[in-house]
Amino acid sequence: MHEQSLNSVARRFPERSEILESLRAIALRLLAEDPMVDSVELFGSLTRGNHGVRSDADVLVRLKDPRSDRPTDRIPTYLASFLDAPVPVDVFPFTVGELRRLLDDGSFFWKRALAERITLASRGQDATTS
Repeated sequence: MHEQSLNSVARRFPERSEILESLRAIALRLLAEDPMVDSVELFGSLTRGNHGVRSDADVLVRLKDPRSDRPTDRIPTYLASFLDAPVPVDVFPFTVGELRRLLDDGSFFWKRALAERITLASRGQDATTS
């Protein structure tokens, strides 16, 4: 007869405050290491407070202009910075100009993302005030 083990390990989903603290530390490190990064911002379910155990962190890495590479080509570089995050991370590395064009083109996704964002780290701004 098979008996259920009482020593099984239950995974605990981190609290929102733990996730934000970890993401802020990573964002500050990224800002210190990469002079092209202007800010690192969080958007999505973690900012709205309707996240769950399967949620990821949606992170906008705002880069200085100009860049000759495509945003999709930048993802692996910036995603590597978030490997130690307590939740999976989706990284969106865009320049200021690229974001402006997306907004000018009427992107509902980016209008909403920027409206609800929390700045994790930014040059010349206290990241805790957003």
